[in-house]
Amino acid sequence: MFRAIVSRDMRKLANLGRDFLKAENTTAAALCLNYYFLKFPNIKTMTIQELAGTLELFRAYIQILFDFAFRTDLTESLPAARLFGFHRLSTDQFFIPTGTFLHEYLERTRQQQHGNSLPGSDLARVFQDAMHDCLWRCVSEENNWCRKAPQMSPCMTFAVLEYCNRAGCPHEHVPSPAMSPEWYNVRVRVHLQQVLIIQTLHSINHMRNAVERRYAIQFSQISQTQHLPSQRHWINRFYEALNPPFYYLGSHLHLNPALIPEFQKGIQVIRGWVRELAYTLDFKSPQHFLTDLIRGAFLGFTFDRHEASMYWHRAQYLSFPGPILRFLRLPGNHFMLPELINSLEGRVEWSIDACILSVRSVILRAPHIYI
Repeated sequence: MFRAIVSRDMRKLANLGRDFLKAENTTAAALCLNYYFLKFPNIKTMTIQELAGTLELFRAYIQILFDFAFRTDLTESLPAARLFGFHRLSTDQFFIPTGTFLHEYLERTRQQQHGNSLPGSDLARVFQDAMHDCLWRCVSEENNWCRKAPQMSPCMTFAVLEYCNRAGCPHEHVPSPAMSPEWYNVRVRVHLQQVLIIQTLHSINHMRNAVERRYAIQFSQISQTQHLPSQRHWINRFYEALNPPFYYLGSHLHLNPALIPEFQKGIQVIRGWVRELAYTLDFKSPQHFLTDLIRGAFLGFTFDRHEASMYWHRAQYLSFPGPILRFLRLPGNHFMLPELINSLEGRVEWSIDACILSVRSVILRAPHIYI
């Protein structure tokens, strides 16, 4: 392991990380993966299968760090002390050596009123603050890579015509023989992996808020100007992976959860995100409103049918005072969004009629929508 670290053998570090994870040696795995992800790998040249393997490793890595920060008693954890380089001086005092992760964070944030030592009561707070900052930077970098990853969005021109004249095309050119049901499921998998990675940041914020309320302490405000990576962006990307715009790329009928190890956990997060989307949708973003509504409702009724039936029909936008003109159906100026939700749910006898009326209204009123 140490030879691989010194020689910067990234392939060896990744393989060692996998082996240590299988052996449940999380401390050694975290050390290997820390050096592997010190600079996020160039995923643009990877196959979709290699990308799935890299995201699997990255998710395991940030989960280990999350567990150390929020699910471990640092004052009693020998593995955490070895990994992060601090050690006990007395019953309630810990030494933070120069050059370690924690010491660099204390220097950067000017929190060195205790010198190179910290009382046990401050160790967890400082460590959680430092880990929040670290995970935020790591996941933000990884998220930027994944948003631009060509494997996430195959080239439609190449998929249809089998050639593309666009210089430096940012999308993946996948030959038609490779577009198998297995390939489709790997594409769905990498999107669910990314959903779970983004959810880690939301979990960190939730845990920090809970600790603040429980112990009446205040974490540093480094993240006040930061924004969580967009849930709506990845809801839309997951929808597009599930329902590609061209039949060569597959359809949700090809979905096979048995081929996606993260399926259940990922869908559980998607359910929560879609519920939040339903309750926060408003008319302030006319270019995205109808697209977000249709895609969110489809995912809700597909993966959370019973609960979705309640929250989509109780959403705030349905009780908006004075419906906006573009959502009034002609003739008669009837509010068309309840009909649209019923057509997507498909439970009532007149669902098909509602669908026809909704499509007609969209054509006549021409609201912004991405099909």
